[in-house]
Amino acid sequence: MPRKPENQPRTKAGEEAPRASGGSTQPVAGPDVLVIEDDRDTRRGLTLLLEKGGYAVTAVDDGLAALEELRRCRTFRAIICDIGLPYLAGTTFYSAVEKAYPDMARRMIFVTGSDDDETRQFLRGSGRPFLKKPYDLAEVMVVTRHVVNM
Repeated sequence: MPRKPENQPRTKAGEEAPRASGGSTQPVAGPDVLVIEDDRDTRRGLTLLLEKGGYAVTAVDDGLAALEELRRCRTFRAIICDIGLPYLAGTTFYSAVEKAYPDMARRMIFVTGSDDDETRQFLRGSGRPFLKKPYDLAEVMVVTRHVVNM
């Protein structure tokens, strides 16, 4: 599939993130969290929840945009990644992060609504925490806090 040119990092419940010199997203107070979720409402909800919890959130809607954030020399204390993403699936994104940014791979948290054998096998093999959709908001905060404090 072709890359969407309008895809920009989002923060503050889906608004385009402000840019600093050098093109990186300006951090807000608190530990940085990257949210990768293609569903706009879910992405907005996660962003609001995490910001309310004191996190600085960069939110994107696909794995290619997430890799671009990492290429900008950004480090995140947690990466919340949907598995079923357009352009670059969460599983493929994770493999790329493991190779290029191994320290970031251990900061991954997966979310999925899928319960097929392939997804379950991937989640077990990754050893990373995951949340099943629909997830409990308090559980999102507990798991994120755990990964941030690793």
